[in-house]
Amino acid sequence: MRNPQEIYDEWLVIRCQGNDPDALRRLFEQWHPRLHALATRLTGHPDAADDAVQATWLVIVRRLCTLRDPSAFRAWAFRIAANKCRDQIRTRVAQPPRVDSDAVEYVVDREQDRQRSREHASSQLADLRAAIERLDSARRELLRLHYLEGESVQAIAARLSIPPGTVKSRLHHAREKLKQAIQGTHR
Repeated sequence: MRNPQEIYDEWLVIRCQGNDPDALRRLFEQWHPRLHALATRLTGHPDAADDAVQATWLVIVRRLCTLRDPSAFRAWAFRIAANKCRDQIRTRVAQPPRVDSDAVEYVVDREQDRQRSREHASSQLADLRAAIERLDSARRELLRLHYLEGESVQAIAARLSIPPGTVKSRLHHAREKLKQAIQGTHR
């Protein structure tokens, strides 16, 4: 039995094959982190992974219309990424690295940017955690079930013995309270 994510991905592929740019953006947002993680593991080098994933997306965009079975997207995309990683590894082995002072400066600047990004993300995560902690336990639990454990509205309704509409309403109110708590953090 396929999970909702697989069904959603298949739906996005079908929409992409119908030339829907919003679907392509969503497919990219869904799959780029997964493909990048694979490329990083296979190449062992962040820059090689970036190049491999960029090449992967070029192939995906160009050939997506030829994919006959949208449910095969996952295996197809991973296979393309693995092939592009092999290409990157071959290229890097064939070309010994050159030391270029501009390149070194660029790498240092890029690493500093990454560090600032990590610090910013860490700060945002701390703010989010603090905002969640300010919510009452019922709202925290509802958000945890839905967003962290991935339970559907129907599953939560069954677990709590309440109608699905009530779950939706409570989720809406919990998100609003969380939004207010986050905004309170940034004042």
